[in-house]
Amino acid sequence: MAGFLKDLKTLAYWHVMGRILPYLPMRAIYFLGDAGGYFNARFSISICAAIRAELAQVLRMYTPMERETVMRRTFRLMAKNRLEELLFPSLNIRRTERYIKIDGIQKIDSALSGGKGVILVIAHFGANKHVMPCLGFRGYKINQVAGKPTEWIKILGSELSSVRRKALGMELKNEQSLPANFIYVFGSMRSVFQSLERNEIVCFAVDGGGGVKKERVLFLGRWARVSDGPFRVASRTGAQILPAFVVRQQDNSHRVIVEDPIRSHMGHSRTPLDALKQFMGLLENYVYRYPCHYAHRLGLARFLGAKDPIPFFEDYAARQDP
Repeated sequence: MAGFLKDLKTLAYWHVMGRILPYLPMRAIYFLGDAGGYFNARFSISICAAIRAELAQVLRMYTPMERETVMRRTFRLMAKNRLEELLFPSLNIRRTERYIKIDGIQKIDSALSGGKGVILVIAHFGANKHVMPCLGFRGYKINQVAGKPTEWIKILGSELSSVRRKALGMELKNEQSLPANFIYVFGSMRSVFQSLERNEIVCFAVDGGGGVKKERVLFLGRWARVSDGPFRVASRTGAQILPAFVVRQQDNSHRVIVEDPIRSHMGHSRTPLDALKQFMGLLENYVYRYPCHYAHRLGLARFLGAKDPIPFFEDYAARQDP
C-alpha cells in the first residue's frame, strides 16, 4: 500500500503538477507547497522519524515543540522547492530576476577578474539548485559538478518501483533544462579544469552522498565525511573559492548569498582540508540560523546511512534507529 501511494504521488508530481504549474501564479504554487508539505509531514513516517532524531541531536537547545515547528517548516520548504523545480524548463531572465536575488555578485566579478575561474562551493542547503538559474540567466558561464539523479537507482535498487525509476529519468531531463553545464561526478573531471581555464564558474556541493573520497571533519558536534574536492582543485589551478548559500525569504523569494573568498593556495599556508573546515564552519552557522533549510538533508542522510558507502555522519554505524 505504501509503495502504491508513493507511486501515485510521483505520478501526480510529474504528470499533473508538471503540466499545470507553469501556468499558475507563484502565490498559488506556494499555497500548494504549504499544503503538500503539511500532508508530507503527516504521512512520511520514516523520514519524519529520521528528521526528528537529527533535530533532537542538533537543536538540543530547542524544546520538543520548537523542534516540531522546525520539522513542519522543513516539509513546507521542501515541497515548495520541489514544485519550483518543475518550473525549470519554463524559467527565463525576467522570472528568475524577480524571485531569485543575489548578494555579493561583485565578489564573483572580482574573482573572475583573476582569469583563473571561480569555484563556487555550496551544500544541499535550501533550494541550492537555484544558484544555476540565478547566475546562468545573468550571463555567467556556470558548470555544476553533480551526481546524476538516476544514480539513486543503483543506491536504492529494488526499493524503487518502475514508476519512480522513470521519474528519476524525468528529473535528469528537467534539471538539464537549466542554463548550466553539468559535469557528472562518476565521469571524467577533465571538464572541471577546462572550464576553469576558460575562466568560468564551477559549482561543487561538498556534502553529497556516494562513494567518492571524503575527509573527516567535525560538524554540528559530530564527525562527518565530506568532500575536499573543490579545495584540492583550487590548490592546483589557483581558482578562487567562494562559498554560497540560498536562503528563502519571508515572501518566498530566494536570496543567493555569496560569502568572502576562502584561501587555500598561492602563498597561503592553508591546506585544502583547512579550507574545507572553514566552509563547514560557515555551513554550521547557517544551519543554526536556518535549521529548516538543512533538516531534510540531515534526515535523508540518517535514513540512507546504511546504504551510503560512506555515511555522512560516522555515528550512524553505532545506531539502530532510523
